[in-house]
Amino acid sequence: MMNVAFFAITWLIAIVSAAGIPLKVSASGIKTENTSSGSGEDSINSDQDNDELQRTLNVHLVPHTHDDVGWLKTVDQYYYGLNNTIQQAHVSLILDNVLTTLLDTHTNQNRTFTYVETKFFSKWYTSLSSIKQSNLKDLIAKKQFSFANGGWCMHDEAATHYMGMIDQTTLGHDFLKKELDVVPTVGWQIDPFGHSATQGGLMTSGVGFDAFYFGRIHYVDLENRKEDAECEGLWSSSIGDNSVFWGLTGSYGGNYGGPEGFCFDALCADEPLVGQSEDILLKRIHAFTHSLGVQANQTKGRNLMLTMGMDFQYSQAAKNFRNLDLLIEATNYFISDGSIKVTDVFGDRFDKVNIFYSTPERYTKCKYVDAVDARKEKKNTSTNNVQDKYNPAAWKSNAKTGDFFPYADCDHCYWSGYFSSRQSLKRMERVGSSFLHAARQIESMMKLQSLQTADDAEDDGKKEVDSTTEISGTRFPWTEAFASERSWNSSPLYTLDDAMGIAQHHDAVSGTSKQHVAYDYAKRIAEGMSDASSFVIIGLRQLLTGPQSDMLENLSYCHMLNETICDISQNASQHDNEMIYVVVYNALANTRYEAVPLPVDSASSYTVEKLQADMEWSVVDSNLIPNHNYAKTAAAAQFSLYFKAETPPLGAAVFRIRKSEETPNPLSAVARSLIELKSSPLSRNLPSSHLRVNPDSNIHASQPEDDLVVSNGVLSVAFDRSTGVIKT
Repeated sequence: MMNVAFFAITWLIAIVSAAGIPLKVSASGIKTENTSSGSGEDSINSDQDNDELQRTLNVHLVPHTHDDVGWLKTVDQYYYGLNNTIQQAHVSLILDNVLTTLLDTHTNQNRTFTYVETKFFSKWYTSLSSIKQSNLKDLIAKKQFSFANGGWCMHDEAATHYMGMIDQTTLGHDFLKKELDVVPTVGWQIDPFGHSATQGGLMTSGVGFDAFYFGRIHYVDLENRKEDAECEGLWSSSIGDNSVFWGLTGSYGGNYGGPEGFCFDALCADEPLVGQSEDILLKRIHAFTHSLGVQANQTKGRNLMLTMGMDFQYSQAAKNFRNLDLLIEATNYFISDGSIKVTDVFGDRFDKVNIFYSTPERYTKCKYVDAVDARKEKKNTSTNNVQDKYNPAAWKSNAKTGDFFPYADCDHCYWSGYFSSRQSLKRMERVGSSFLHAARQIESMMKLQSLQTADDAEDDGKKEVDSTTEISGTRFPWTEAFASERSWNSSPLYTLDDAMGIAQHHDAVSGTSKQHVAYDYAKRIAEGMSDASSFVIIGLRQLLTGPQSDMLENLSYCHMLNETICDISQNASQHDNEMIYVVVYNALANTRYEAVPLPVDSASSYTVEKLQADMEWSVVDSNLIPNHNYAKTAAAAQFSLYFKAETPPLGAAVFRIRKSEETPNPLSAVARSLIELKSSPLSRNLPSSHLRVNPDSNIHASQPEDDLVVSNGVLSVAFDRSTGVIKT
């Protein structure tokens, strides 16, 4: 008798002030007199200094790029700059040029740059020479190159499951910590289409972020917040007092770029500042300071952030930074020489303006200082200024609760269709994520077993165990040292981990990408599951039978069960003398009771047995159900054999399926009722080939009587036998 094996996995994953730069005008234009750009930190030496600081507006310029991990082009097309007829975007070129520009010593400014998508960054960083890697680490140490968010991508917040959000964030942070010893402290979700309370709580304060910045909220909410100076504040989105600071980007314009008219990237049409005459430059700076005055009146405190960057910008980083350098120098100069009067722009709120390069992390620290100073002022004054429109002390009493869904940017312009678009990709993402979690458990158990085997060998005085463990010709470095200091991508599940991290992107699982990009996402998940299932097969066989056993040698995973396809069980079901062994793994921490489907191509009677703890087999309930095959899938099985599977927590159960010697009608009453439904008026136009039943099976449809009721013990669904329509 030939043994044929198949396995299924079941799961349910419910799883500041900166010193200004003195400037002077000469025949050659505006120049700096020193190279100090300031640290961006408050330094208070006296009450007079403190009063001056309180009346100084600090403008933080934050250069950044937003690099979608797939959207109009695939991940690789974006990284390598391919297919530019669709979109001009070349991520590796952006990072190359930013690194070169930040290392430029011929500048008086302490330039900074903020990066977000670790998928792209990791690919670029690992391709650098050791010298360039060292230069980059120096920039990181000087806080000139910084990271916000730090996830593998910038995940969606509506279509994602929180476990997927955690996984992709962990993957990115794992790389940054192990390779660069960096831990991001600021959330940065500038492009997703609305924002969830889960993001504000679990994915911000829950992961240790000090603040959370984003670009899009409902247009009515945005206008109200502008009017009330509440475009920044506190967000209490979780149980308990876990408020987190949040703020809008894009000068509160519903996006994440700089002020209108001041985009200096090669992709922008705005006029550059470099090369302009002093008169034109003064006119441009007048417009710039006016935009600062508008933005300053839409928030509280004395610090303002300008996010200077958009999608795939800084491919010509030197051009961007030269213009930003001049923007800083010219603004500080024209204000200091009186050409632009601060009171004309800001009224009596501020007497002075400082503008300098900054980062989201530094900006957050300065907003914290704003809040602390406001609380001190409240305690030290007899009058109650808490309700002052621009007083940060009001943040605590006006904390945001709930979420920022749904997002709309105009009347009848709700961005909610993606909640249900591309359902197949959404399902594939959930399946892949669940499989990844189950596979990780098996990986952990294999590591424990390997370490225990090594300990036992040492206790027995055997030869020192090799630094790797060999399983079926594959070597995995699972020593104790590896477990504590492993590489960020050393897991045999990395391909799936990478694919699932990419799939959380706000243009991936959301379904908002181009079709060829959606295919690429699906391909990556399929390849990841294929690699992971090969590893899981090895793991389950070793855990169940031991590393040296030849049992279950042809164990395989059926990837197309959703199409009622499993070659190994379909082929075995066509022979009378073969048995099928099914391994069902439960990834949850509680006992599961599931109906497991097994595709078969024979309308025979089957006996399903479960292997008990005493190594005896006991019969379990099963039903044979015909497959209607509405999709006309050529390889789909004619029937599905459903059997009741009870599986232990974080454990597996083994089942044996064999044909019975009995030959009576094997189809259950439910199956016969389904055949009756097929002959109902709503189904009569369906081709008979949609239901392929063995003519020798002696099937007879009974006359319609009571409703057909299907129940799982919790919910019940009643079908009208005459129409096939659900009644209740």
